Amino acid sequence: MSSIAPPTCDTAACEGRPFVDGRKVLCNGIVSDWEGPVQEVYAPIFKEGTQEKILIGYQARMAESDALAALDAATASWNHGRGAWALASPAHRVAKIQELVVELKKHREQIVSVLMWEICKTSADAAKEFDRTMEYINGTLEAHR
Repeated sequence: MSSIAPPTCDTAACEGRPFVDGRKVLCNGIVSDWEGPVQEVYAPIFKEGTQEKILIGYQARMAESDALAALDAATASWNHGRGAWALASPAHRVAKIQELVVELKKHREQIVSVLMWEICKTSADAAKEFDRTMEYINGTLEAHR
């Protein structure tokens, strides 16, 4: 019976990998540097000829109190339907989401690369996922105009 080897990448490919520094958090509308613990994020592949995992980034590891502070900020922002976003006109909200889509599209190649490394999607599949997501957002915005 043959064994199934884990997927690997050669040195050149490993050096070209993306790195996502997730030591930032968004709370109360402000992106801040994260000073707390982080979780290392590894690609599900190994360096060729080794069992060495490939580090592709970090993500903040919030404690319960940090997560509850973010939840409290979101709850206060909503303010029982009387917060700034809730009271903004639909046109304003659509415009803000369109701005986000424009910014995301500027980083398409980077996002596609991260998808490839994080979940082993092919370039074509990762690109399709990104494009499909942007189309879905745009379709949703069109439905709300």
